[in-house]
Amino acid sequence: MTAVYAEPVSNSAYLCLQSNQDIAWRPVSAGVTPTVVSGNGTYQVTYQMQHDANLLVALVLSTDINAYSYAPSTAQASTILQDTSVRMTVQSITVTEPETKAVSSWTYTGPSQAAFGLNDDQTTLRLNIWNIWQKPAVQDLTNKSGSSGQSFRPDTALKAGDTITVTFTVTGMDNDSISETERGDLDKDGAVTLADATLALTAYAEQSVSNPLPLTPEALNLSDATYILTYYAECAVQNHPKWETIIGA
Repeated sequence: MTAVYAEPVSNSAYLCLQSNQDIAWRPVSAGVTPTVVSGNGTYQVTYQMQHDANLLVALVLSTDINAYSYAPSTAQASTILQDTSVRMTVQSITVTEPETKAVSSWTYTGPSQAAFGLNDDQTTLRLNIWNIWQKPAVQDLTNKSGSSGQSFRPDTALKAGDTITVTFTVTGMDNDSISETERGDLDKDGAVTLADATLALTAYAEQSVSNPLPLTPEALNLSDATYILTYYAECAVQNHPKWETIIGA
């Protein structure tokens, strides 16, 4: 739930790639090694080439981070990429040859207009590094001199066993900038009230029977409603509660 951040959430990131023969779009695809994203910080994802390749048509940093979990509860699909607080920034892209351990670098030129986007589920975030299917196409790597067309051609052709590593930073996942009243204020009336706890309970009940959620596409649990209700009760008797005390964060 956006406003409460009831428990620390661990997400994952992984590198998607499509080349001459390699096709890897899922975290369980051969060659993909996902990494845990636990909050703001710097991370690395890797992909090990399964076949030789002299071109790529897609290189995408994909995650299971729910954009709506880091946006106001009133966020709409049309503006979610602007509303979500999460941002991802590529720091470097390298290729390591397995036998000699030689490392070469690719020059990242992004992010371009359509680099930051959503996965096919229209909920989780990704950063397109090179993607000819994105509209408009994303081509944020410096191509081999003299190359043309939609594909990325590195200066040195890739070999089976080469490891591509993308180092990136994530910001906007930690909730330090969220005020006390913003947490738990599901109806955005400026206060945490009984109505907010009722909204959380309703959303939890609806998702339990697979009905559309009345709030956002993110998951809620019974603890979220309990935390809100506890916070409201403490406020009612002027105990000046703190969320970190209530949720143990």
